[in-house]
Amino acid sequence: MFRYSYPWWKEKEIDSEKKRRDGLCPLTPEETALTLSALNIDSKIQVYIAAGDTYKSAKRMASLKEAFPNLVGKQNKTFS
Repeated sequence: MFRYSYPWWKEKEIDSEKKRRDGLCPLTPEETALTLSALNIDSKIQVYIAAGDTYKSAKRMASLKEAFPNLVGKQNKTFS
């Protein structure tokens, strides 16, 4: 509630390049696939996508879906 008292609370500059350098951004679907594969994680495991529709593009999710086909999200949504 406090933040809504200030109309400018959403107005902030986010330097995504700096955030990535500082390790403060989540992995992309491509990076996730590479990391899980490098760790020899079984490709049959269920991977839960907690971010919801952050990556709306099927193209962005394709490499993760290819490497780990058992992807699910909120409300048991499957990624086709």
